[in-house]
Amino acid sequence: MDRDHTWDPDGRSEAVRRLRVLSRTIARHRYPVLIAGELGVGKLRFARLLHDLSGRPQQPFRRVDCAASDLTADSLQNELGNLELGHGGTVVFEHVEEASHGVQRLLIRILSASSHSRTGCRILATTRRDLAVEVLEGRCLSDLYFRLRAMTVEIPPLRERREDLPMLSMALLAEIGRSLGADPPEMTAEALDAARSYPWPGNIRQLQSELTRAAGRGVRTIGRQLLEEGLDERIPIVSLQDRAGVAADFRARIEAFERTVLAEALGITHGNRKHAAALLGITRRTLQRKLAAARLDGHPMAEVRRRNERRSAGSSREMTANAPHGLHGAHEDGVVAIGMEEGVGGEG
Repeated sequence: MDRDHTWDPDGRSEAVRRLRVLSRTIARHRYPVLIAGELGVGKLRFARLLHDLSGRPQQPFRRVDCAASDLTADSLQNELGNLELGHGGTVVFEHVEEASHGVQRLLIRILSASSHSRTGCRILATTRRDLAVEVLEGRCLSDLYFRLRAMTVEIPPLRERREDLPMLSMALLAEIGRSLGADPPEMTAEALDAARSYPWPGNIRQLQSELTRAAGRGVRTIGRQLLEEGLDERIPIVSLQDRAGVAADFRARIEAFERTVLAEALGITHGNRKHAAALLGITRRTLQRKLAAARLDGHPMAEVRRRNERRSAGSSREMTANAPHGLHGAHEDGVVAIGMEEGVGGEG
């Protein structure tokens, strides 16, 4: 597969430095990663970088476009059946926010299966929208949202890392030169100044397109005038938040939504945090952190859990005190402990 050269991991900005460190930290783990960012920031390139650093770069790297009009749960099931997913490769679900509910339910099953497999594929997903907003507006299933958001990486737009423009432009021009079979042109200092002052609403994809246009003129250098010919100031910047139509108080709405879902999970599992975490597709530690952040430690089901724990502990002491001689150890070693794990309020 041809690589997408729309993200440069060797940039000098602080944002790229953080991404470079993060990529090496998470690459060898098996859990899914949601890669978010505006149009053209290089989400697919980052996905490929994770695959290359995974220790399994020789395994398949596959892409599934969730925005394809003909993608259904059945067609995706058939496609995945031919991808050799059981041998440690990587599958990237691009534009996951565009997936139909049927496809989303299939993705939930795939994510659930991959989390219990040591040899299965690595699942990555990309999105241009805030999935929490998509959940609130009914386009994204909450189960899929919680399974994907455990590890979210947001690729910053080009306007937030303008210091990368010289190195990035040089790398893109070298690639363009190779595709044209010619020595790449160079950018003048004035052209770089113009590039730094432009917001690049299309991000690196737009930069690559403009450099390709300029290089196609056959010039040895790209000056300010040649570069600015294709830069339209009328193109609006559509950020990740703007695209989703987030209101000023939307963060509070997201937090309220998460509190509701957490409370529902505790209610369904009668306060059992281990079962609630499994229901939400997150680790128990993550659930505990979210409960603390949402201030749900005082939730009624949490109180039920504590009462049951106290009741079980009292029963344990009573059974131990009344047990025939020689059976104390049996109760202490297993019977009562198993009862607590299986009880309504057990931590598990």
